[in-house]
Amino acid sequence: MKVKEIIVLTTMAAQDLPDELGWHVKAALNLGLTREEIIGVFVQCTPYIRLPKANHAIRAAMKTFKALDAEKAA
Repeated sequence: MKVKEIIVLTTMAAQDLPDELGWHVKAALNLGLTREEIIGVFVQCTPYIRLPKANHAIRAAMKTFKALDAEKAA
């Protein structure tokens, strides 16, 4: 399941769908991927999907991480 979620993350990044990535970032975390691994997926994609799309994906992931941290703190 982890590998399948990584594939989903990469395809969503390649299609530049940052608004949809949040749910899949949460799913990846629930499947046992670390935050560093998730960001690493997008960094690894950068030469293939180009920097703007990778940046959008990384920002979406960071936004999700921040929201999760806020939920946890509340």
